[in-house]
Amino acid sequence: DIAQVLQIFIHGLAGRPMRLDIAAQSYTDTEVLYLPARISRGETAQENFFLYKASAVLLWAQSRYGTFNADLQKACASFPDRQRALALLNALETVRLELRIGQTLPGLAREMAALRGAMPFDARCERLLEPSATVQDSIALLHALYDRPPALENPYNTVLQPAARFDPFFELLDRLF
Repeated sequence: DIAQVLQIFIHGLAGRPMRLDIAAQSYTDTEVLYLPARISRGETAQENFFLYKASAVLLWAQSRYGTFNADLQKACASFPDRQRALALLNALETVRLELRIGQTLPGLAREMAALRGAMPFDARCERLLEPSATVQDSIALLHALYDRPPALENPYNTVLQPAARFDPFFELLDRLF
C-alpha cells in the first residue's frame, strides 16, 4: 500500500508522525501532507510511486527547512496577482529545498533532479543554491523577479497553502475546551 510505505518513510525523515491525507493538490499544513488520491503522470506504477515519494519529501522539506517560518500571505500581499506571486514563491522554494534535500538524501535528490529535466538553470536564482539560503531569500527573489519570472518547472505539482498552516496554539485550545 503506497500510503503506508510513504507514512513510514516520512515518519523516519521527520522523526515524528506526519499524517498523510487526500487532497486535489499536494500541500502541507506542516503536520499533514496532503497528496492527490491518484498520480498517473508516469508511464509505470514505479514512476508514479516515485512522484508520490518526491512530492511527499518536498512537502516534508517545507516543514523541516522553514518555508512556513515566514508569513507567506503577507509576503505575497503587495502583488497585484497574489496567486501568481504565491506560485512563483512556491517554485523558488522548490529550488531551495531541492538543494537541502540533496544534502540530506543525495540519492533521492539525483532522482528528483531527473524529473526536472534538462531545463537550463536561471542564474538569477543562484543564491537559493547556497546552503545558508532561507525562505527569506526566496521572498527577496520573489520581489526581484515577479515582473520577469524565471522559467521554473514544478514537477511535483505542489502548491503553497499558507492559510492551512497548522498552529499548535489553536490545537491546544481545542483540547482544553
